[in-house]
Amino acid sequence: MKIHQLYGVDAVSDALGLIIIVDILRAASTAAYAFARGTEKIIPVSTLKEAFILKKKHPNYILVGENNGEAFIGTDFGNSPSALENVNLIGKTVVLRTTQGTQGLTKASKKQDVLFGSFLTTKAMLRYIKVKGIEEISLVALGGANSEDGAFTDYFEKKLKSEPVSLEKVREKMRKNIYAGRFFKNIPYFPERDFWLCFESDDKFDFILKLDQINQVLVREDVPVK
Repeated sequence: MKIHQLYGVDAVSDALGLIIIVDILRAASTAAYAFARGTEKIIPVSTLKEAFILKKKHPNYILVGENNGEAFIGTDFGNSPSALENVNLIGKTVVLRTTQGTQGLTKASKKQDVLFGSFLTTKAMLRYIKVKGIEEISLVALGGANSEDGAFTDYFEKKLKSEPVSLEKVREKMRKNIYAGRFFKNIPYFPERDFWLCFESDDKFDFILKLDQINQVLVREDVPVK
């Protein structure tokens, strides 16, 4: 199996094979929680303008997102797993706009096979790769090599190679990371609970988040344990 680790939004253009776009804190994790709460589909957009246009045209859509980490005026919820973990989203369409995560997704719009990856769906993604017999994978850490996204791509590659790796150790290391540190400073739009939810488990959900290239939306695809 060929495994490529790439870094930053622009690197999406160079990705080959199955592409896993990674944004641990917090877009991919928030999206996973949205689907777990019943969301039918997620429309990722690049700009605030696109988000507001969709919300105006479809008032029943749920607008989720942030700008530089902070929920912008007009959102129903910020880009926050803890904001969604107890919300009923059954049958809802979510419009998601984030500073980093949705930028990577929209840049991947012309790619063939794209997943939105987080720790929460790790084992489901591994099962998907095995079932599909995928031989080439690009792991795109949007935050860079030294970020929590880079920590995930290292972790996932080790999982692919059946090498020993500890989520607990990764989690403790990331607590000291500059970006992740903001979740421990009592900043309202960086709640500490978000950090713990994003790193809670690598087997939290038995589904993957897949980009439907025809309709340009994220959908849930169940990959149950057999």
